Amino acid sequence: MRHTEPLVDPNICYGRLDVDLDISFLQQGPKILESLPLPFDRVFTSPLKRCIRLADTLKLPYIIDARILELDFGEWEGLSWAEIGENQIDAWAADPYNFTFPKGENFASLCSRVGAFLNDLTDDKTLLISHAGVIKAIHYLVNNVSINDATILKTNYGEYRYFAIEPDQNFILDI
Repeated sequence: MRHTEPLVDPNICYGRLDVDLDISFLQQGPKILESLPLPFDRVFTSPLKRCIRLADTLKLPYIIDARILELDFGEWEGLSWAEIGENQIDAWAADPYNFTFPKGENFASLCSRVGAFLNDLTDDKTLLISHAGVIKAIHYLVNNVSINDATILKTNYGEYRYFAIEPDQNFILDI
């Protein structure tokens, strides 16, 4: 599940930037809880405030796991897309799997740590409260889609997606 709308200008690049949630999450929380296929055996959340606050609002006991942090945009964090510039954004779009953000990480690294997290999951029904990048990585790993299909996956704020993981699936990546 992706966190609800953050309290940040939509023209700002944020990944690991620990922004809070927009106040609307207080009204959205009960609606989200009603829509979830409860119960869950375990709930994991990213350590970022926008995920923890949502988890607290849902009143589900949770475990914090740094492996489901959002993609690290490095020096891009907190900059407007205009400040980053079209050339840099185009370079990222040309190779979304391998493009490494200055002093940040690339999608391959994100997939590696998310894959390690998935490998540790057991057969139980698990909810993750995380980020769009993590959901894209899970889609890429679990559904074995192309990098293009993974990176264009749109997950709205507060939306959850269901992924079925087979017991014999292994998500160790050689990057």
